[in-house]
Amino acid sequence: MRKFLLPILLLIVGCGTEPEDCAGVADGTAGLDSCAVCVGGTTNLTACSQDCAGVWGGNAYVGSIVGYWDNLEKQLISVGDTTITKKDENSYETYIYNSDSTFSYSGMDNGFEYSGNGTYTINNEIITETENNITKEWDYEICENILTVSYTTESSLTIYTYQRITNPL
Repeated sequence: MRKFLLPILLLIVGCGTEPEDCAGVADGTAGLDSCAVCVGGTTNLTACSQDCAGVWGGNAYVGSIVGYWDNLEKQLISVGDTTITKKDENSYETYIYNSDSTFSYSGMDNGFEYSGNGTYTINNEIITETENNITKEWDYEICENILTVSYTTESSLTIYTYQRITNPL
């Protein structure tokens, strides 16, 4: 009888323990975040966050629009069709957003040179540009040194991607 009593006693004592969280606290509330770090509960740590590049715990930053931007890609999506135009040696576009809320741009597309300037305002994630009494609103996002702007009409979505450059002049 004694042989059976010890295993039964150990089983009863072993079953009485509560599960531990990642911090080793019995029945605790700490858990692993998306960066595999034990947070919450008694750790006094908060979960890591996702940076603007989509990396958990990353350090990519949201930058200022002021500066020089070189066009990398234009994507036009309309009624089932997608056209992607990448910059080549015969086409370019450079935007300059100044700290005094003015902008200018110049470029070449299919041998046609163009340029312009105007004023801009920023409200939340929308750039409103006014040039020659014409106003256009762009959704925008800046992450690190990449600026993405998009414009939506009833029939299409246009997306431009720019890279920050040093003063090209």
